[in-house]
Amino acid sequence: MLTQPRKSPADDPLELLSLARREIATGLRSPPPRERSRGPVHVNVTILLRGALRASTSGRAPTLREATADGARRAAHDARFGPMLSIAELDDATVELWVQRSRLPLSPRAALESLDLGADGVDLECDGARAYYKPSVPLTLGVTSRELLLRRLSRKARLAPDAWARPGARLHRTTWDMYLEHSGLPEGVVRLHRLRPLGDAPATRDELLDRLDLATDRLVTSQRASGLFLYRYHPFTGRVARDNARLVRQAGCAYAVAAAAEAETDPVWHEELRASARDAVAALRAFESRTHAGTLCFERDGPEPAPLGAVALVLLALQFAGLRGELGPLAGELVRTILGAQAADGCFRCDLQRPGAQPGSPGQNFYPGEALLALTYEAERGDAACAEAIARALPWYRRHFRRAPSPAFVLWQVDAWRRAEALAGAGAVDLDAGELRRFVFELVDWILPFQQGAPSDFAGGFAVNGRPPGFSTSLYAEAAIRAFELARRHGDEPRSERYRKAALRGLSFLMRLQIVEEMTPLFRAPELALGATTSSLDDFTIRCDFDQHTITAFLAACEADSLLPD
Repeated sequence: MLTQPRKSPADDPLELLSLARREIATGLRSPPPRERSRGPVHVNVTILLRGALRASTSGRAPTLREATADGARRAAHDARFGPMLSIAELDDATVELWVQRSRLPLSPRAALESLDLGADGVDLECDGARAYYKPSVPLTLGVTSRELLLRRLSRKARLAPDAWARPGARLHRTTWDMYLEHSGLPEGVVRLHRLRPLGDAPATRDELLDRLDLATDRLVTSQRASGLFLYRYHPFTGRVARDNARLVRQAGCAYAVAAAAEAETDPVWHEELRASARDAVAALRAFESRTHAGTLCFERDGPEPAPLGAVALVLLALQFAGLRGELGPLAGELVRTILGAQAADGCFRCDLQRPGAQPGSPGQNFYPGEALLALTYEAERGDAACAEAIARALPWYRRHFRRAPSPAFVLWQVDAWRRAEALAGAGAVDLDAGELRRFVFELVDWILPFQQGAPSDFAGGFAVNGRPPGFSTSLYAEAAIRAFELARRHGDEPRSERYRKAALRGLSFLMRLQIVEEMTPLFRAPELALGATTSSLDDFTIRCDFDQHTITAFLAACEADSLLPD
């Protein structure tokens, strides 16, 4: 049944939230309501205190204002989430108002197949018991399984975990509007969808520069005293990964921060970023070891103890912000490691401590691309051995991709071969520049059909490997940007325009994943969340490499001539 609350001129969100706050204050001074709330309009009033849930109750009444007042008075007496809110705490509290817009029957099978976690609410009636979840619940609990959410809903109703699937159970899909108090905004209120601001920010240069600052600031803020970056964190559950030393991802963050430092025009922030990258490299050097051949690697216990990617990404970090001049001997050792990992046929060994080239390793889809990208910088410096290694690698990796295409292969190889194309055009690499261009375009043309169209919350995102669009969109948007630059440089206007549109759509989706100021009242530790890129629209998990790829994608967009509207 569709529920459309009756509105009056005073039913604007700010006025309703102000009403809720007044009624909460009244409720804190009054006995709890005894009557059961009734009426066709259903709202929920939620109270947060510095990001911690303190109350969440329903209100029902004939009108939206009456339902809001009812829900607020009940919220004042909700002690299920800790001590009941006090008058003294109310000034520091944040109020959310949820207004239910529709409630439609949902079969158990449809719930398992189509319930949109984060966008849909769900309620359950069974054996005289009833419970409901707002759309935010799976996001705040970190639940990404529909079945697990339904089992939790059954337990909330004090039923067996499988009650939702019983023949007599009735499920409904619900939709809601959400409004959040925000004292830091001129409007005083923000409307959220999936706990994110409703509507897209424009992918303009100024907007992306602001988003880039947010992303880099977040990564630097999350850097530990050791120099390593906070690896994985969930801003609602507070869950932190115990293992920060994922060497490849830590090295990738050093690369992204160093590249951001190179582009930064503010001298103070440039030096902070440079210091952050330098500290990250120093932290990785604590894992230094020697391969069987005597070359340098970064090693730790695990299934792949000495990944080529960590060496390649540290070498990439050294290309920026003057770090190579400061750490030249280290750069020379890393170059020797990469060259020593290449077989005669052009294939690279992905685990530096295992003999052979391991051509079937999953790492072949990303580590060698990272290595080749690093070698292009060294070839630009005139290193003939690096130029020769690049030329030897192309046939093997082109065959590898055509034999078993993988989305993970695309970004690093696109970036490496578009740089190699310039080297070939200058005669520094013994390859045909046209052949390299065609391979870059082949890779990007293969990935573009995975991009989601409009209208959808997922528009612009890339759905790969059967998963909904998420943070990996940053990789494919950056690949499209790099291909756009290449096509435009060679006057291929139809192709460059196609890549430009794909890149802008991807950037818009990526900005949807980023945590921005409008969302900060939701979090207990906003300093660890603001600016971060989340895993997907239905999963708020943050990981340092998500931020890394967002930073390099935004940098690429800001540096690409004629990509962004003013």
